[in-house]
Amino acid sequence: MPYLISVDSPENEESVPDYKSRVSVSYDDFRETVKEKYPDAVLEGDAAGWITDAKRDDSGRLQSAVIGGVEIPGTAIRSMFSLRSTAIDIGYDEYGFNFNTVGYGHGVGMSQYGANTLAEMGFGYSDIIAWYYPGTELLDIKRLEIPSN
Repeated sequence: MPYLISVDSPENEESVPDYKSRVSVSYDDFRETVKEKYPDAVLEGDAAGWITDAKRDDSGRLQSAVIGGVEIPGTAIRSMFSLRSTAIDIGYDEYGFNFNTVGYGHGVGMSQYGANTLAEMGFGYSDIIAWYYPGTELLDIKRLEIPSN
């Protein structure tokens, strides 16, 4: 749907608990988790080369990354490692991979925290819906004729 796009949202560290989070995964656990869902992934040798070709959408969220030679959607990476968001930065150290995330969710549609922040700023429900779903219009529910069975 054309209105299901990522838009800027006004929430921040002050308005959202645990807005930024970090999940660390050992190399062995990473390998096991990826291989369970993507058995064709080749995760051998230097782990620094296991994750390549990260692609980001217009909002900067992880759209996909190639892991062990297999392209994996950002939403699947989020799910596999129980991450809060697809706004993911991936790093590594001597112990394993570190997933740093910002916010919650997949970045499409209405943010509950953002909608609350806009309401606190004085915006009405129609303005908030228009913000998160650009190009849509609210229908007057009283005008709708819903057939009865």
